[in-house]
Amino acid sequence: MNATFASALALAALTTGLIEASSIFYQEPVMAAELAVEPLNEHLKSANTDAFYNEAREVLGEDYYTLYRIVERLARSNGLDDYPWRVRLNTEYEINAFASELNTLTFMAGLLDQLHGDNAAIACVVGHEMAHHTQDHIPTRVAVEAQLNQLMAEAETEAVAEIQSAQQQSAVNNSLGNILGSVLGSVIGGSTGSVVGGTTQSVLGTMSEAQRQQTEARTTQIYAEKVSTLEAEYSDILKSQEYEADEYGYQYIVRAGFDPQGCLRVMNVLGQTETSRLASFSHPNPSDRIQRLNAQNTQAIVAALEAEGRTNLTRSPQPLKYDISRDGVSLRIESRYGTSGSGFPE
Repeated sequence: MNATFASALALAALTTGLIEASSIFYQEPVMAAELAVEPLNEHLKSANTDAFYNEAREVLGEDYYTLYRIVERLARSNGLDDYPWRVRLNTEYEINAFASELNTLTFMAGLLDQLHGDNAAIACVVGHEMAHHTQDHIPTRVAVEAQLNQLMAEAETEAVAEIQSAQQQSAVNNSLGNILGSVLGSVIGGSTGSVVGGTTQSVLGTMSEAQRQQTEARTTQIYAEKVSTLEAEYSDILKSQEYEADEYGYQYIVRAGFDPQGCLRVMNVLGQTETSRLASFSHPNPSDRIQRLNAQNTQAIVAALEAEGRTNLTRSPQPLKYDISRDGVSLRIESRYGTSGSGFPE
């Protein structure tokens, strides 16, 4: 990779994602310092498409080049090139990818490694994450995350209130140990680490280590009870969004001319992960997702989608340009308007 891009696109660790059957939420990366980088598009005005792509391969390096080519092809062939897309790479070895913020797509090193060389399979992942944006799924996930944070705060407050009540009673009957036992029960799984938030630290500072551990355990128990209610409300919605992202992602790659079987190969990889057979709040089982994908994979559907893709590519024939995003840590793939070089009126 070009040294400028290599440094400018270095990412902080990200931990959670959307495509694997695991946690559904993402965290904002710690942004790298903004770099003074000369706009790359000034160097990429070749009228020859092959020359343009060859220069992109040299500048971007293997992973970013692969993702750039896939994203820009999917965007043009599906009419999704009216606005820029952003791509991030994460070096953690997790089989995962996720959509976040406005038109941002993040891909984990483990996923790219497991799908290395299978551009159709990688394209299916890209299409799936693009669909989370195009089908407006992100606000639902943000809303659920906000509620989970609120439930944790409530659990902390309730657990500390129980401990305070026990302390007050102990001052009367000098039997704090017995009261704590009756109020909290046994510690679930031992200490849960720094579960209790900063708002309750002043109270915990007056407790013994054993009492703090009991408070953390009780917080975890209360939180789990509250989350079960939230899960009942949102799980079906989130899983239906995953099915929808699978459906649209499949359509996107077929319009772009990729092998439709790529999506099935992705699901087979996911089905081999350690978490794939565990119950998930947000993700269907890979075998169920494969069944639905197979229903779309008919000769008539594929032929119709391919024809639509050719029409869209005729409308937007020029490769989409790229540059470092102004956040300094992601690759921006321009819209067709940015690519066209349209400027101010004469």
